[in-house]
Amino acid sequence: MTTGKSTKPRRTPRRRISDENVKLYSIIGFILSMTYFVFISSLFVESIFATLYNLLRAFTISAFVAYLPSFFDGSEITSKGRPHPLRENQKWGKSWFPSKDCFLKFDDQIPDPKKQYIVLLSPHGVLSMGHWFLNTCEFHTYFGGNDRRRSLGGDVVFSIPFYRDMMLAGGIVSASAKTCEACLDDGYTVVVLPGGIVEQVMTKYGEQAIYIKKRKGIFKYALKYNLPIVPIYSMNEVNMTHTSDFLQNFRNYLAKSWWFPVFLCSPKIDTKKIACYGGNSIQIKMAGDEPTNEEIEQLQQMYIDEVQRIYKKYKDEWGYTQSEIKIL
Repeated sequence: MTTGKSTKPRRTPRRRISDENVKLYSIIGFILSMTYFVFISSLFVESIFATLYNLLRAFTISAFVAYLPSFFDGSEITSKGRPHPLRENQKWGKSWFPSKDCFLKFDDQIPDPKKQYIVLLSPHGVLSMGHWFLNTCEFHTYFGGNDRRRSLGGDVVFSIPFYRDMMLAGGIVSASAKTCEACLDDGYTVVVLPGGIVEQVMTKYGEQAIYIKKRKGIFKYALKYNLPIVPIYSMNEVNMTHTSDFLQNFRNYLAKSWWFPVFLCSPKIDTKKIACYGGNSIQIKMAGDEPTNEEIEQLQQMYIDEVQRIYKKYKDEWGYTQSEIKIL
């Protein structure tokens, strides 16, 4: 028997989420959202970097392939070379070498830029800054521009990508006998650092020395072509870098036997002052059709004597106490 009262099911009261749980869920949601965002972003960034990498690789390969003809064009073994007018810009050159600190001075005999010479510049030094200075500033005044002059450099510099182009732009070509003869045959004045790689490696800070006793080829050419030699001595060249004697004998061997320079040095940044002093030109004529050893040695000794004279005349202005240049 029913009583008249309805029996409805009782509703279970909802559980309220506590404030602590709300914060926890919010943190979890934020972490999951950020994880998803980072994941999607990484895919996007990876795609961008992959695209940039592929573009860079394609550009590098294309540039390398485009550069190969220039690298193997053989300009360095021709008298024509590949000079660029920018390297003759004296304003650019003197921005590196201020005229008050860097200059070329002759005693009495001033070279005629319309004539052909063989210019011998010593010492080589580690950086050959005297050559750099003269090649951008003063050579043009006394020996003409790249249309009348070529400098000779070691073959090793032409095996270094891009550096070879900088050398060629300055009118520098190979110092090989064949290239030297081609330059002389075509009427160019040639500028030579007779000590070469060996003198470069043997450079010692503060020591005035030139490696010349075994260098006879250039004097043979001077006799053969009946050309005057103009000696130039570069003061402060050996003071441009601090050098080390570590493994000196081994490095000398590499330079003499394999023409491979290994020099240990650190630039002396506090000095850019360098001055080149030109001596009187020297010349003798051959008695016969070919130069004799006596004539070659006589001309070589005349060059050594003139370089010593230049050094002794100006060494006091530079505070050098070394009585004379060491001849190696």
